[in-house]
Formats: sequence, C-alpha cells, structure tokens
Amino acid sequence: MMEMLVKREKDLKAADAAAKSAKENADRAEEMTAEMMRKARAQASDIVASAREEATEVAGRSG
Repeated sequence: MMEMLVKREKDLKAADAAAKSAKENADRAEEMTAEMMRKARAQASDIVASAREEATEVAGRSG
C-alpha cells in the first residue's frame, strides 16, 4: 500500500513538472507570436506609407 502511495506521489510530481514546463513553453510561444505580429504590423504600415508616397509622386508627374 505504501509503495502505491509513493508511486502516486512521484507520478503527480512528474505530471506537475511537465505541466509547468508546457505552460512556460506556451507562454514563450505566445510572447514570440506577439512580437512577430508587432513587427509585421510595423512593416505593413511602412509598406502602405511607401505605396502612398509613390502613388502621390506618380500622380504629380502625370498631372
């Protein structure tokens, strides 16, 4: 009986450690995703600004 309780406690500790590790990995992945999205939005904004500037220049030359 005591062996079963010791094994159960050991299994619970291992499961807890695995859950904590998985949460830490998920948190890191979420942070990385947020950073990539921030960079992508900044790049998209730069692309749109550049396109508007170029369109204004082209319109000015043809007008």
